[in-house]
Amino acid sequence: MTQHIVLDVFIGLSLTYLLYSMYASIAMEVISSSLGLRAENLHYALKRMLMDEKSDVGMIEGYLLRTLNSFTQMVGMTANMKNPELFDTFINQPTIKYLSNGGSLITNRSASYIHAEFFSKALIDSLQVDEEGLDLASRLELGFLKREENLLEHKQDSETLQYIRSLFKDADRDVQKFRYMLERWFDDSMERAAGWYKKTTQLIIFIIGIVLTLYFDLDTLQIARKLSTDAESRAAVVEIAKGLPAEKPEASLKTIQEETSKLRYILVPENKDEASAKLPLWKKLKRMASPGYLLTILALSLGAPFWFDLLNKFVGLRSAQAVTQPAPPAYPSVSEAVSDRNKKINRIG
Repeated sequence: MTQHIVLDVFIGLSLTYLLYSMYASIAMEVISSSLGLRAENLHYALKRMLMDEKSDVGMIEGYLLRTLNSFTQMVGMTANMKNPELFDTFINQPTIKYLSNGGSLITNRSASYIHAEFFSKALIDSLQVDEEGLDLASRLELGFLKREENLLEHKQDSETLQYIRSLFKDADRDVQKFRYMLERWFDDSMERAAGWYKKTTQLIIFIIGIVLTLYFDLDTLQIARKLSTDAESRAAVVEIAKGLPAEKPEASLKTIQEETSKLRYILVPENKDEASAKLPLWKKLKRMASPGYLLTILALSLGAPFWFDLLNKFVGLRSAQAVTQPAPPAYPSVSEAVSDRNKKINRIG
C-alpha cells in the first residue's frame, strides 16, 4: 500500500510537470517564431566563421565583451568581433540574400537554414576578383592577395582569412577540393551552432518556467504533501495520467488548458488561487527562494519530452504492480467453518 502511495505521488508530480512544461514549449515556439531565433542563431554562427574576434583589448574589457556577447548572440549580434568586410560581402551574395524571407528591423536578417553547397559557392564568389582571362583558382589567389593588402594598409590582420587561404593551399589550388573543404568546415560549424541554439532555448525555457511557477503558484512540496495525504486526489490524478495517449501528444493549447484545469481543481483549493492572485509582485518573486518553487522551476526546465517518458514509465510500473499483486486469502464464512468442524467431529466419533 505504501509503495502505491509513493508511486502515485510521483505520478501526480510528473503529470503536473508535464502539463506545465507543455505550456513552456508552446511559449518557446511562439518566442522563437516571433524573434526568428533560428535565423538569428545562423546569422551569429556565420559571423563567428567569417569575422575575427577582437584580441587587442584589455583583460577586463575582453571579459565584459564576451559576457555581453553571450546575450547579444540570441538576436544574431556580436559584441567582440571585428573585420566584418568578408561577412558583409558573403551575406549580400544572391545565393544567400534571397534565402531569407525579407524580414525587416531586427529579426530575420538571414535564412534559418543554408545548405553547405550554397555556403561554399557564396564564399568563393565573395573571395574571387573579377578579372577576365584568369581561371577561378587564379581569381581566388588574387582575391586573397588584395584582401591581405587592404588589411595591411589598415594595420590589421585576419585569422579567418589566413585559415581560408590555408584550406585553399591544402587543396593544391584545386577548386573542387577547396569547395569540399569549405563545406566540411561549414557542417562542423553548424553542429556547434546547434548546441548554441539549444543553450539559448534552455535559458528561455528556464525563464518561462520561473514565470509559470510564480503565476500558477506551483510548489512541489505542497503538491507532494497534498497527494500523500489525500487518497481521493491521488486516485483522480492517476486516472488523468492513465487517460493520456501512449505516444507523445501534439496537444493544442486548448487541450492543455482543459487538462491543467482538471489537475488544479484536484490539487489547488479555489481560495488559494484567489489569495495568490492578490499577492503583490515582490512577494511572488520572494517565493523563488522557497525549496518547493525551486524544485518546480528546475523540473520545468527539463522539458515536456522528459516528463512524458518518465510519466509513462511510472504509469506502466503501477499497472504492472496492480496485475501482479497477489489476491488476499479467502476466509470461510462462520456457517461454513461450523459445518466443516461438525463433519470432522462426526468422522472422529
